[in-house]
Amino acid sequence: MLSAAQLPNDPGLRLISMNWRSLVIFGAVSLLAFIAASCATRQNSGAWTDLLEKQSWQLAGEKAVDCGRVPLGENPKGAADCALRAYKAGKPFRVLFDVQGIDSFVAEAYVRSQDGTLHGLMWDSDPAGGGRRGPGIVSEMQCPTPFHFYMAPQGRLACYPPRPFAPRKAGSGTQ
Repeated sequence: MLSAAQLPNDPGLRLISMNWRSLVIFGAVSLLAFIAASCATRQNSGAWTDLLEKQSWQLAGEKAVDCGRVPLGENPKGAADCALRAYKAGKPFRVLFDVQGIDSFVAEAYVRSQDGTLHGLMWDSDPAGGGRRGPGIVSEMQCPTPFHFYMAPQGRLACYPPRPFAPRKAGSGTQ
């Protein structure tokens, strides 16, 4: 390859040389961006499991039925059916679902402990809403007492009774 001093004094050749350098730099930056995005995706599908998985196993016990984890966009029916069967049989179980977050990664889990208590867990990678992809926090959701454990229309589980339909009365201003 010719050095800049050896190139003929043709502006077109210098432009080609500069474009080649720009292309190499652009390619390197693109590759780094791809690697960073891949790591972020892996973090969504794996790193959060450390905290939520650990807490769900602690609550369920090592002999619990593992109904698995449902990634975002996949059909949750099989995992939900597994959890409902274990619940009806009085067995401890755990099941996890990825949930669509707004500005962070979110997941929920339902766990029946060995003493028969049903726990709902919610994991958020950044509860402050800044989009951080750290370990986040796990908080427990309380099911009302008495509760009904069922499969919601979207296929995930819920322990809250469905909201009764209240028809609007014309002219009443109530909903």
